[in-house]
Amino acid sequence: MDIKYRIVSCCNKSALSSEQVRKTLLVCFRLAAMISVACFFFPIKVNLIRYGTLGGFFFVWLTAMLLWWQLLPVRILGLTVATLTTAICLLPGSQIDAKMLRDADTRALTQYVGVFYLWGGESCLGIDCSGLIRRGAIDGELAVGFRTHNPAALRDAFKMYWHDCSAEDAPRILATATTDELALLQHRKA
Repeated sequence: MDIKYRIVSCCNKSALSSEQVRKTLLVCFRLAAMISVACFFFPIKVNLIRYGTLGGFFFVWLTAMLLWWQLLPVRILGLTVATLTTAICLLPGSQIDAKMLRDADTRALTQYVGVFYLWGGESCLGIDCSGLIRRGAIDGELAVGFRTHNPAALRDAFKMYWHDCSAEDAPRILATATTDELALLQHRKA
């Protein structure tokens, strides 16, 4: 009898109450939100920062769903974000108009006028020469993707953001590029 009582009381002490779980999730939510924002605005984009940004935003979404699922607006917003993300990943896109893309790239580049030079930088907080071209291309793809509702352009923008490209990588990238990607490069040159 005494052993049974000890086991039951031990199990009851180790079990977390729903309020403790909620407090822990709230701390995780705040921590993930701070990490996501810090990584997103950090001017130098390396793989660790990219993983921190993506993982942080996912964890913010997940903890928000766990914490506030009973609230209808949060549930609708969370499921909408998940649905749109899945649609962008899975839906086919149309051919991107080269002139529209060039114009969007040019407009995107003008927003970086006056930003100070930071070696390795790729944001409005500091940018270098290769980061300027890269951000202009990414921002241009995003603008065209959102304006034309083209998931292919949004995926291309994410690919450019995720895969840093240096001169050493160019032969490997060109060797594995699809004909559509090569055609898009030709259109950018024209």
